[in-house]
Amino acid sequence: MIMMKQIRIHKYFKYLVFAVILFSIGIIQSCVDDIDPVDGVEPQTAKVGEVITINLLVKIKSEALGDFDPSNLYIGFLVPRSWRATQGNNTTITYTSDLGNGRFVLLSDDVKVPNSEYPDLSYPDYLKAVYRAGNNFLDDHEWVVYKTDKQYVIRQGASVNPIITIKTKVGQQNMFTKLAYYVSYNGAGSGQGSNDNKVFLSTKCLEVTGGANEEPIDFCNKPLANASPLAASDNDFLTFDFDNDLLPTGLAGTTDIYLCAQATTADNKVITRCGGVPANQLKPLPNDEYRLVIYPRTFFGLQKDETLTRITYKIANKDGSVKVGKRGTDEAFVYRFTSCN
Repeated sequence: MIMMKQIRIHKYFKYLVFAVILFSIGIIQSCVDDIDPVDGVEPQTAKVGEVITINLLVKIKSEALGDFDPSNLYIGFLVPRSWRATQGNNTTITYTSDLGNGRFVLLSDDVKVPNSEYPDLSYPDYLKAVYRAGNNFLDDHEWVVYKTDKQYVIRQGASVNPIITIKTKVGQQNMFTKLAYYVSYNGAGSGQGSNDNKVFLSTKCLEVTGGANEEPIDFCNKPLANASPLAASDNDFLTFDFDNDLLPTGLAGTTDIYLCAQATTADNKVITRCGGVPANQLKPLPNDEYRLVIYPRTFFGLQKDETLTRITYKIANKDGSVKVGKRGTDEAFVYRFTSCN
């Protein structure tokens, strides 16, 4: 059966007590058109622990040569991992429509993406592989994908306009982040650039306040230097990245780049690793960027009963005469160890 399907997403965001995001999505089988903000308004602030409510108006029209095959609508969105969107009751999604009302359920990871360049990946893994962390410069985000609890048949030439309500709980960390959204349906090709799905990667930053961490995590702006992953123990590998072309600093034009770090243990012992030795050297990457991967317990020579709580660090030249911190100043970067669980 030859079918045509078009998805059009228009979004309208409004923030009162909760953040309310309104999209309009048009679907005509087998063809996705575009995602257009209605007026560009998005929520700018939220408190930790609050619920962001996302309302989506989905417009579906069948232009198939016959009835629309029974289908589930898929809704995906990108959130920081620390929000733990799929755990417990942190996210609920419901819908109302002329065909019936119901809820969305989490899509199983056993469901793979058909006819894509990654046919063995689940939908969340596929979206992460293709779209990564959206328009965020730092990762530590995840895609979550849900499907309608029932399949529906749309008769030839008929239209249906379900309203979808997503409620997801904001995490406990102060941060700046950009969200993203995905729409498709079961049986769609869903390959990158295909015409039966669409992704909207927000360019506007949501600020979350009220958390215990004094300095917010800034996913929205590219950092001069950073350590990742953001949630790790001293038993995990850490990656330090430095962009020597982002800001004018005392290291401009320098290619021998080193880590100068102090680690603090749980009993407040300070261990310093600084100096122009190979173990501290960041390796060059394209575009004047540099990277060093360490195993903290070995790098700082920890004893078996010692654990680390934080690392303060600067980026230095070989002889240590120039050391660069936050925003190119003398203020050290800070990495705090946090359990991933």
